[in-house]
Parts: sequence; C-alpha cells; structure tokens
Amino acid sequence: MRSLIAGSLLVAASSLASGPAIAKCAHWSTSERLLEAENVVLVSIVEAYDGSVPWPHGLEKGATVPGRLLTLRVLRSWKGLLRPEAVVHGWTPSPLIEDAYLRTEVGAQIILFSPKRSPYEIMSCNAADPDRLNEVSEELDAIIRRKRGGTNK
Repeated sequence: MRSLIAGSLLVAASSLASGPAIAKCAHWSTSERLLEAENVVLVSIVEAYDGSVPWPHGLEKGATVPGRLLTLRVLRSWKGLLRPEAVVHGWTPSPLIEDAYLRTEVGAQIILFSPKRSPYEIMSCNAADPDRLNEVSEELDAIIRRKRGGTNK
C-alpha cells in the first residue's frame, strides 16, 4: 500500500513539474527549438523495452520512474556531433507521466531536439510531433539552407 501511495505521489509530482515545460514548448517554433538544442537528429528505434528510467527533467538525481528504454540509430543530423548510423541509448517515461513520448515501438522514427541537460531523454516537448515528421524535416532543411546562404551543401 505504501509503495502504491509513493508511486502515485511520484507521478503527481512529475506531472506538476512538467506542466511549465509543456506550456513553454507548446509555442516554440522549429527555429527556436533548433537554436536551443544540443543535437537535432532523426532517429529510428531499433530496440525498446520496459524498465526504470531516470526521473524526468533531472529533478532528483538517482530517482527513477517506469518507462521505456530505447536503442536508437541516427538516420539524419541537422545539428550536433551525432552522425548517421551512430547508435545511442535513450529513454522516455511511461505514458502515465505527463509529457512522455508515446510512439516507442521498434521502427518508429523521432526527430529529437535533445536538451543539454539530458540529451537522450525523449519527451513530447523535445521531439517533433510524430504526425509532422516530414513537415518539421523540411522546416529544418530550409533553416539550415538559409543559415548557409541558400546553398545546398
């Protein structure tokens, strides 16, 4: 019973803490997200399994919550040191936690705007909407072209 109450409090605290993040990222443009991110990559999930993941947003060092552990292959990079074919490990909290990224099946693709504080934590706030991957990819391409002065390098 005590662990059930503790788990409920953990989920409630996480939801409260992520509320401002959701409100903040709800109106960020793709260019703002690109500017703020350490890496901006398109990844494909090559492995996914349930397990304990770090507490969302790094609020308490060492704390964990239920979630999905992911092995990701980089397909494309717009910013950062990660290059295509690199394999990295990431995670997202379970769907019970607000702002968790929900499309975690093997083969799913994600455009990740990875934050410096936790580069492989995938939350809905730091990933492109799964239904807009092509649109966001095109926006990123256009932004990069403009920065390079219109060349297609």
